[in-house]
Amino acid sequence: GLLENAAVILAGRKRRLTADGHELTFGTNHLGHFALTALVHPTLAKKPGSRIVTMGSGSTRLVTLRADDLQSEKRYSSFSSYALSKHATQAFGFELDRRLRAAGSPVTALIAHPGGAQDGLTPFRAGVNEPSVAQRFLAGLSFVAGGSKEAAAWPLVRAAIDPDAVGGQYWGRTTPIFGRPVLNTPVASSHSAQFGEGLWSLSENWTGIPFPL
Repeated sequence: GLLENAAVILAGRKRRLTADGHELTFGTNHLGHFALTALVHPTLAKKPGSRIVTMGSGSTRLVTLRADDLQSEKRYSSFSSYALSKHATQAFGFELDRRLRAAGSPVTALIAHPGGAQDGLTPFRAGVNEPSVAQRFLAGLSFVAGGSKEAAAWPLVRAAIDPDAVGGQYWGRTTPIFGRPVLNTPVASSHSAQFGEGLWSLSENWTGIPFPL
């Protein structure tokens, strides 16, 4: 299977671009995953039971989708660009599910969101996560902003391996930030077939990679 969780969260005050000329957060969080999915899908399709899980975010409930400004050319802030990229990843996941079903593909597409997570509450892993004593202390004081990244991974893992999970499901947590992995309901725009189709076409154009599904 394919778990799509690479992300830029806060890219900075100034709008930055990828090497291909796309807004950094959108290019990394959505376009990179779209391109990767298009390239590996033929291989996954040969393996019945394969799953593709895209990672959404609760930030989509805080920032309204701007379908005409996905790359934040008209208006930019690091958080809004992150939320827009996650609007795209969620819509891509649902559009992928619709297309896989229509094609009779053995591949299943699901979507997940992690709730809240903090480095300071995440177990130490050399070279991966090495929070200082101060970071752990501050994370403990601000626990309302989320728990560990380990716990935040549960919805993604459940979507990937739960034998009862099916395509088109949206896995999150029992509250917007905390809790065990359970089925959630995304913002309405994520389910929009019109937006999903348009996003697919734009993504093919922006990446230069056709995804005929």
